[in-house]
Amino acid sequence: MIKQSFYNILAKLFSIIIYAPAIIIMAQILSKNDFGLFQQIIFIITFLGSLFRFSFDEGIIYFFNFKKEKQYDYLLQSYNFLLITGFIICLLASLPTIFFPNLLVENEILTYSKPIIIYIFLLVTGGLVSKIFIVEEKAEYAALHSFLFFFSKAVAIVVSLFFNQSIEILLNICIVINFFNSLFCFNYIKSKCGLPLVNIDFEIIYEMLSYNIWLTLSWFISTIERSGDKILLILLFTSTDYAIYNIGGFRIPLIFLTMSSISEIFLNKISEFSRTNDLKKIYFYYNKQIKINIIYTFPILLLSYYLIDNILFLFFGLKYQEGLFVFYILNIGSVVQIFCFDYLFRGLGKTKAVGVLYLLQFIFFIILLLTVFKENNIINISIALTTSIILFGSIKLFLTKNYLNMSISHLIPVKYLAISIFSSLLGLIVIYPIKFIALHPLISLIMNILIYFIVIFLLYKKMGIFKFLLRLNSE
Repeated sequence: MIKQSFYNILAKLFSIIIYAPAIIIMAQILSKNDFGLFQQIIFIITFLGSLFRFSFDEGIIYFFNFKKEKQYDYLLQSYNFLLITGFIICLLASLPTIFFPNLLVENEILTYSKPIIIYIFLLVTGGLVSKIFIVEEKAEYAALHSFLFFFSKAVAIVVSLFFNQSIEILLNICIVINFFNSLFCFNYIKSKCGLPLVNIDFEIIYEMLSYNIWLTLSWFISTIERSGDKILLILLFTSTDYAIYNIGGFRIPLIFLTMSSISEIFLNKISEFSRTNDLKKIYFYYNKQIKINIIYTFPILLLSYYLIDNILFLFFGLKYQEGLFVFYILNIGSVVQIFCFDYLFRGLGKTKAVGVLYLLQFIFFIILLLTVFKENNIINISIALTTSIILFGSIKLFLTKNYLNMSISHLIPVKYLAISIFSSLLGLIVIYPIKFIALHPLISLIMNILIYFIVIFLLYKKMGIFKFLLRLNSE
């Protein structure tokens, strides 16, 4: 499982490590308005592309393990649904561009409606690729696919930026790359399951939709809540404001990508044992998942808080420093995410609980904005968002205790929590004197990171963390 988790993490890290230079160069070359506008468009495309998949890319992880005797039938029907949905969405979205062309001129984002529609279609129809490799336990292929996808995308965008700074050109480049990704997905499904759309099983689709609809609802509400600040920026603020916030107010991607990658691997196991309602086995794997999350989350979180000011200044200068406080506020929620409640509930088949909780969490978030935090600014939005995450994280912890019939003290691995926090704080103490040495900012940043993680490595080795990981790999 450690090997599969490693490759799954690697696959998602490529999306950051390889694509990050393209974002940095884009932010430096484009004007604030154009960079903000492009990021707004990408956010809308990503949001709608994920929404219109109706969680079929996530639900297949559950059904592939829960319905082992017909697992490839479920995979084929998932893809059939996504293809049909993609064509319907494409058709419906094209109608306003035909009958109401004047509306497109009045909105800066809608002027790019045609490439947006095509891009969304490709995201919907190509969304199963990485999940297929996960359920087939071929995470190394997912890593290779991610590398090739984001490397080609980053190179094409960077080359284009030096010759033409047109947003339309950048979108067209993304469309071409995603077209080949969708084509690969189609051929892979065809080789494993037969030609798509030839045999459509509405009974299987309905069964999956019944499971996925609550996932979709929970995803939709959680995305609205997590990205409510960005949505409000798109609706109420300028593209320049969005650009500043997008750079300064990002959450720590390494934590969330690593967490989701590991959780997908453990979801396979939890879904498998949920067939027999084997709570001991489910708790066994869930407990290991929490311990792993603690091991890497606190070191990355504390180091990021310590260095973020310097990182933003080094890569983007002073013009993007205004979102710094938003970063500090939003990333507090990383502590709650350690428990990955949603993945556990999905593995137990309790997707309705996930949807209802996110709905209530979203309502609470809105109530906070309308009552306690009335001023319409980004800081208040971030505080309300983080408050709702922490409160409902506590509620999910209580529900988890009931589902697994365990006490909260058993769910929280205090030993690993103490080791992680102690090691992280000691690492920060060790690197603190570096700030008084006159070094180039990049060299200083590299030294801080290297020395910090060497300290973490040595302390983890001394305290038996790596022995735990080796034991887990054999299990």
